Amino acid sequence: MTVETPLFARSPTSHPLGKLTFQAKVDLPEVVGEIIVSRACECGMSTAELIRDVLSWWACPDTLQRLLDEREKVARGNLAGIVPNKP
Repeated sequence: MTVETPLFARSPTSHPLGKLTFQAKVDLPEVVGEIIVSRACECGMSTAELIRDVLSWWACPDTLQRLLDEREKVARGNLAGIVPNKP
């Protein structure tokens, strides 16, 4: 599993798809919970962030990919404007 720096700002109240207003509680098998906790730690995320990202990508993959592509394009444009200091 590769770990990449997230391009979306993580906030307890917002997400690129909109406000976080829907709440759901679900019981998971113990082994699944352990894997989620482990993967979240590997990615530097909370379990809530990981579950939110997985479900968001599952439900709206095209929208999230479009947003990700737009953010990458902006980031590349910002980096292109940086000129290294010349001695």
